Amino acid sequence: MSRHRKIEFEEVAPQSAPQEPAPMTPEEEALRKAQLEAEAAAQAERVEKARKERENAFRYKGTPTPLLEELRPRLQMGPIPVNDFMQQALAHPKHGYYMQRDVFGTKGDFVTAPEVSQLFGELIGIWVVWVWEALGSPKKVQLVELGPGRGTMMADALRAIGKFRPLVGGLSVEMVETSPALREVQRKKLSKGSAAGSSEVRHDGTGIMVRWRDTLGDVPLNKDVPCIMLAQEFLDCMPVKQFQYTDLGWCERMVELDPTKEGPHHLRYALTRGPTPHSQVLLNQEIIPGIPTSPEINAGVEVSPDALQSAQEIGRRVSISGGAALIIDYGNNGPSVDSIQALKKHKKVHIFESPGESDVTAHVDFSAIKKAALDGSTVDASMAAAAAALAAAGSSEKGDAKGNKESPRQAAMRGGEEGK
Repeated sequence: MSRHRKIEFEEVAPQSAPQEPAPMTPEEEALRKAQLEAEAAAQAERVEKARKERENAFRYKGTPTPLLEELRPRLQMGPIPVNDFMQQALAHPKHGYYMQRDVFGTKGDFVTAPEVSQLFGELIGIWVVWVWEALGSPKKVQLVELGPGRGTMMADALRAIGKFRPLVGGLSVEMVETSPALREVQRKKLSKGSAAGSSEVRHDGTGIMVRWRDTLGDVPLNKDVPCIMLAQEFLDCMPVKQFQYTDLGWCERMVELDPTKEGPHHLRYALTRGPTPHSQVLLNQEIIPGIPTSPEINAGVEVSPDALQSAQEIGRRVSISGGAALIIDYGNNGPSVDSIQALKKHKKVHIFESPGESDVTAHVDFSAIKKAALDGSTVDASMAAAAAALAAAGSSEKGDAKGNKESPRQAAMRGGEEGK
């Protein structure tokens, strides 16, 4: 018997070519035309309805700011993290709050401690002299200010430093500022006769060389030149991430468009559908001391990766150069839940009310900042304690003309309408 199977083939008739559809009768053509016209009318109605909804939303929520219009296409693709929104609101190259104008003083949106009394900046100058002497009066020393505002504190500090000629001869100043508008304000404050746009000038009173840098990383670091660093209300402007605990774990708070008429603003908060890589990496005791180990549902926490990175860089530079740092800011000795606040024309407003046109800040977590700054550094604890003592003394001096023991900016943050 043959082991091969017999294969049979079935003959298949060739397929016929597709037939052309039969032409429509006049009645069918009229019906089809009516259907297309109805669909076009329905689409036009939907477009008009959406337009009216947007107009109604603007009527109830106000006209969107230029920054919001700039961010709208991106937000239409999905929510963005809170820290991303805060970064854009403050530092967008064209529409960022700090980038195009002088926002300080009575004509601006808030007043900082150096603007209230020259004594504040002069105390800082005396502290710089004390640190210089404690370091053994080195021939060269570098003074760096982060976020110099209008340059008022540095101007007052250099006035006090100018009394100590041995220090003046070897001192150079580095101003870390990203805003072109504020750079010009600072330049005019420190060197009135210098050319507009100059990134290097001589201080009017002392002849000390003053230079501007975009970032702290741009400031030269020399292990043989001690670096003394100042950060007055600098870290509270650093964007923060916000997290909320759910039955799925720590979810990240986001910002999205609010197209509803009921919402008071064009933006609203949203939550991710589960934990994010940032929540899994950042929310631990090694990075943020004070994070709850057994959080309750809806518990919240804020973290500023940018502030922590800045603190680490400050600690690194102080350690390498053998200098010192003084950080003065608002905050707590632990993480906050939701401290983001906005100021406009000296009044507290909601952070979504006018993005790009109001100051947005968050409280500083000093326990996390201290840990980040001291990790890997060799800062003398006694020096840090002395700096903290001076900061406290300076705070007691920065009241307003009525003698209040808080700055006008702090008072405005405390009062007014809720910004949550």
